[in-house]
Order: sequence, then C-alpha cells, then structure tokens
Amino acid sequence: MENLAQSFFYNFRKYCPNQRVLVAVSTGVDSMVLLDLLSELPESVRPVIEVAYVDHKLRQESQAETSFIRNFCKKRHIKLHCREWETEIHPNVGIESAARTFRYKFFADIMEKTGIKTLLTAHHADDQAETFLMKLVRGGNIQQLQGIRVTRRFADGYLVRLLLNYSKDEIREYARKRDLIYFEDATNRSNDYLRNRVRHLLVPKMKDENSKFLEHVQSYEHQLSLLLCATEEQVDNYLVEMQINETAFSVDFWLSLSKSWRTLVIRKLLEKYSRKLNEDSLNQIESFLGNSQKPQGSIKIGMHEFLIKKYNLFYFDNKYQ
Repeated sequence: MENLAQSFFYNFRKYCPNQRVLVAVSTGVDSMVLLDLLSELPESVRPVIEVAYVDHKLRQESQAETSFIRNFCKKRHIKLHCREWETEIHPNVGIESAARTFRYKFFADIMEKTGIKTLLTAHHADDQAETFLMKLVRGGNIQQLQGIRVTRRFADGYLVRLLLNYSKDEIREYARKRDLIYFEDATNRSNDYLRNRVRHLLVPKMKDENSKFLEHVQSYEHQLSLLLCATEEQVDNYLVEMQINETAFSVDFWLSLSKSWRTLVIRKLLEKYSRKLNEDSLNQIESFLGNSQKPQGSIKIGMHEFLIKKYNLFYFDNKYQ
C-alpha cells in the first residue's frame, strides 16, 4: 500500500500541475480509493478537491449511494456537484452509452462554470485490458486499438487517469487496508454486457496464463501509440509536400512513395475531407492514380463526388468536366 501511495504521489506531480481538481466519483471502490489517495497527499501538493457525482437512477441502491456521498463530502468540507439523470429521459436502447454521454457533459459543464482545468477519473489497468480486448472482438482500424490514455484534452482542460497503472486487485487491497467504505454495483456481476463478459471470463484467464498480462497490455498500448503518432506525423509531412495548390495534389509525388506510404497518404487524405471508403474502394483509387496508361479521367467516390486526375494533378470535385 505504501508503494501505491508513493507512486501515486509521483504521478500526481507529473500529470496534475493545477491546484484544483474535479474528481468523478461513483462511490465504487475505484473512485473512493482515488478520492482517498488525493486526500492523503502531502499538504504542500494536495489540491483543492471538488467532487462530481451522477445519480443515474438505474438502481434502487442509488438513493443510498447519493446520501452516502453527500454526507462524505459534507464531513470533509469537499464541494460536491451532484446531478440526477431522470428516468423519463432514459433511452430504450444504448443506455450505457447514453449514461456516459450525460455524465461527461455534466463534468464539462462543471469545469466551464468553475474554471477547473483537471478532471480525474478512476480508470485502472484492468479497464485498459478490458477495453483493448473489447476492441479486438469488435474489429475496426488499428487506430481504434489505442486504449485509454493517462491524459487527454477534455472540455477546456484535461482528463487525467492517475490509477491507470494499478490493477483492480491493488486498488481493492488499498481499500481493505484503509478500511474504506464503498458500494458495489450489482450490474457489474451480470454477464449481459460485453464488458462484464470480458471482465469475468477473458481477463482472469489471461492473468492465469501470465501474471504480467496487464503490464503487457500497457506496454503494447504505449508502443502502438508511439508508432501511430510517428506515422501520422510523416503522413502529414507527405501531404504538405504532395499539395500543389489549395485543392490539387501531385500524382508524381504520390507515385514516388513506397506502396505502404501511398496507401496511408490516400487514406489520410480521404479522412481529412471526411470521406470514408472501404478497402476495395481504396484499392480502386490507388489503381486509378497509378495507371500511366490513363493520364486523365475520374472515379466516383460518393453519391455526387469524383476524384479527378489530369496528368500530374488530382483533386476532388462534385462534378466531372
């Protein structure tokens, strides 16, 4: 427990330069441990803590949880921002996503009104692994495999996850030794949701196979983020070099790139202009631009849009002349 508190102190100093923080609290073990760790920081670095709490009105226990966090903050002279998600605006489908949207909109509103620049959430290493595995199951492009980051832009400040390097077991052990009071969400035990199935059925097996599974996920996430960031920077550089004027691009420059870079550059160019095409369409575009036997022509890439090639130039237009 001492090591956790010490490393938390280091992480706080590294990622939280501001002296006021907003802590997203659910009354679960993760957020209550985060709140306790913040409260136990040395007085010289301890921030002014404000708490954001949402009663989602999804469980009968929420009334007791709301009463608990109100009393908790009152006793410790912590300012509490509390909001209810009224049942009449609950959607019939996609309730988890809707709840998250409501919650983070509330957090952003508080930050705007108070001027707080740092939002702290209690995401941890198990959350990272679960998110990674869920994305593998669902599929998509490789950018989507990037997991939860320690810090990212949010509202007019930053969202910071200081517990991301700690496992759920470490967090529970800290709570046990500190004799913390927290609430367990009964829905977390149900396998009706994909995340819970990943949490209960997949992650434990991975940990059994290798006790360092969580560390390995963190490492892969970090390596992937570095590679994607470096690739993105190089693609942006190529796009600048390839651009001839405000709307047109050089076919010759594009052809001078390796096959891999040509694909990445075209993909980024299409994304830049909000055009989403499947792999077959991308291959068709590459074949069209690389066809020296047809120096002029067009290819339809949308309902009313064309990619037009005229010798060394190509550009996008809503009609072909």
